[in-house]
Amino acid sequence: MLAAVLGIRRRLQAIGGKERIAPYPARSFPVPPETTVASQCALTLAQTAERLSIAYITAWRMVQRGDFPAVRVGRSWRIEPDALRSWLDAKRSARAEAAQ
Repeated sequence: MLAAVLGIRRRLQAIGGKERIAPYPARSFPVPPETTVASQCALTLAQTAERLSIAYITAWRMVQRGDFPAVRVGRSWRIEPDALRSWLDAKRSARAEAAQ
């Protein structure tokens, strides 16, 4: 064991100690299409605020008041894209009814 450690140390010194030797070869995993990932992933509060063109703190306050469809995951909030669309549609139809 000691010989193996010394051998690694010598190799690192020979290359200047700047490069790291990976213990395992790098693996490549297939990447699913972007549309599939985007449709399945819940949005963070920051992403939701960006999509709605509102400030993060405004979105956070809406979640705190219960005005916004959000789910608590650990210490952060997540919003399902479908729930966001439904919420927006409900807001639009409420405004259309109020205008008539």
